[in-house]
Amino acid sequence: MIVALRLRPWTSALLVSSLSFSIAACGGAPPPAPTVPTSTVPRVAPPAPPSVDLSAVPDPAGLLVVGRVNNPNAILKTVGTWAHRTLPNSGSLVDSLTDDTLGAAVDLSRPIEAAVTLSGNGHDPKPLAAVSVAVRSFDDAKDKLGAHHRLVPRPGGQFFVGGIGKSEPTDHDGANEDEDEKDDAVGCVLAPAVKDTRLVCGKKPALDALVPYLTRTLPRKSWPSDVHVEVFADPVREPLKAAQIGVVARSIAHASTPALRDLVDASVGELTDFVNDANRMTFDAQIAEPAATGTLRVEYGQTTSWMAKFAASQRDHVGSPPPAFWRLPAEADMASFWHGADPSLFDRPRELLGNAFIDVTNDSGLPLAERKAVRDLVGRMFSLYGGATVYGKGLDAAAVDKTIAARKAGENDAERAFIAQLLGWYLLQVHEPIAKVGPILKDTVALWNRPAFAKWAKKEWSSRPLVRLRIAPLAANVKLPKETVHLEITIPLTRLVDARAKKGALRPLVVHVIAVPDQGASWIGFSVDEKLLADRIASSLSSASGANTLAKVGALQSLRDTKINGAGFLTLRGLLQSWALSDSNVFRMLSTLPGRATVPITLTFTSEGPSPSAAAGTEVTIFDVPRGFIEDAIKAATSH
Repeated sequence: MIVALRLRPWTSALLVSSLSFSIAACGGAPPPAPTVPTSTVPRVAPPAPPSVDLSAVPDPAGLLVVGRVNNPNAILKTVGTWAHRTLPNSGSLVDSLTDDTLGAAVDLSRPIEAAVTLSGNGHDPKPLAAVSVAVRSFDDAKDKLGAHHRLVPRPGGQFFVGGIGKSEPTDHDGANEDEDEKDDAVGCVLAPAVKDTRLVCGKKPALDALVPYLTRTLPRKSWPSDVHVEVFADPVREPLKAAQIGVVARSIAHASTPALRDLVDASVGELTDFVNDANRMTFDAQIAEPAATGTLRVEYGQTTSWMAKFAASQRDHVGSPPPAFWRLPAEADMASFWHGADPSLFDRPRELLGNAFIDVTNDSGLPLAERKAVRDLVGRMFSLYGGATVYGKGLDAAAVDKTIAARKAGENDAERAFIAQLLGWYLLQVHEPIAKVGPILKDTVALWNRPAFAKWAKKEWSSRPLVRLRIAPLAANVKLPKETVHLEITIPLTRLVDARAKKGALRPLVVHVIAVPDQGASWIGFSVDEKLLADRIASSLSSASGANTLAKVGALQSLRDTKINGAGFLTLRGLLQSWALSDSNVFRMLSTLPGRATVPITLTFTSEGPSPSAAAGTEVTIFDVPRGFIEDAIKAATSH
């Protein structure tokens, strides 16, 4: 019999629980769990962050310059190691250039980028420049900058940072707001970027024009060098044309002669043509062991200008350094070689300069015949340089030290001897025979001593002793080929040159110019020391033994197998030689440097053929600055 029971709700629940436990204990399956009712109220999602468009934008109109420095921290560390000095860290460097807040926010282990555009119109161009640096994080930079500067929200999740570089913090209540919004006020924009968060700084118009490009487009470009700079010629073409620079230059020369106006017009036209020819110039640098290496490239789209034609003509004159370069004395502190170019390129410049000289000297009192003779003589001198040339200069360091000691001891005539030795020697090999070079020296003497020229010179310099020129025999102890031509230029000295010399007239300074034949070419040497000059020329001749020459200098061996248009080197001693003329302590200081100021910077020049980006070819200059040169330069700058 079935008995139906009416139970209270809590009694039913207790009974169900007991039964469930009993069944589970006997191995039976538990009944399904009771269903818990769910809420019918919908859950509200948090608001989405504002979208930031980081897609690339087109290059700004009038883009003139772009640049990047990769990892400035690493570059500072490398240069500091080379200099054996602790350089300021990146934060301190930024603080010194701006204010104390930016250094704590920026991250200079990431690239610094910059851009310059040319806005306005052709008659009134306005350059706009901005610099972009990475920050460690958006929120961190916002907090640090906001503590000292007014932050104004901008579209795209950006903030304008006012008061950058001011000595006093910006009033957060807006007291300086108007000042910050002026076009000439420097400010920054904290902005999300496609790579890193960036702080873009510049004047307000530059920020408006360049923030999108510097945060969304430029970071996408890839350049492998530590430093990269590009300069585009197109933006300056219209302003140059609109300025009518030729008209301006002609008005400047209006009161001058027709020949001078022609020269000015040709110079202005060359500038305009070069800008029209050159598509782009780029500079790249690597700063790492064992040297800092830079590469400058000029890309030409056409060959209208003299410079573009000159670059193109050099492509037919390529090779390794000539033997004459390697025979230069090893003590050279500056030397170069050039394989030449089309000689006809020099005809028009030579004509313009010669005609201008005739007209400019019209009121000088020098008779026309003598002025024409000077023009023709100078033109013949310039004609020597159209072909292959080799050049070198140097000095005898031991001889200079002796003259410094003599000056210190107050010996008579020590100043003249010091000048003579510090000037050293200069050698130039031209690809012309002695039959062409020798007469130029002889005709120079003949012109100087012509009665009309001599009368004019005496009148012009009546208050001072005249310079004397003569063709002279070589000293008895000098052995050079018999076709050698020796020109002496005697320059009188005054008491002003050496206040410490003893009473009595100083001996004049005699400059020796010696032209020597060498297998169809000619060496032309200059020095105040005849014996020194003759020895250096003799050691550079093709018949010389080759001892103690540039061929033995290890730092130059990288040039041996290069196929280039030209190359050269210079040393710190060569650069500071003229400074030492006025302060002999400079020369002594150079000898105490780690590399004795003789570590060379090398430069090479090459003209490349047409390419997709340069229809008329590219001119390339590469220079290597060794660590030793940098060490010497920094020590010289900080110790003297």
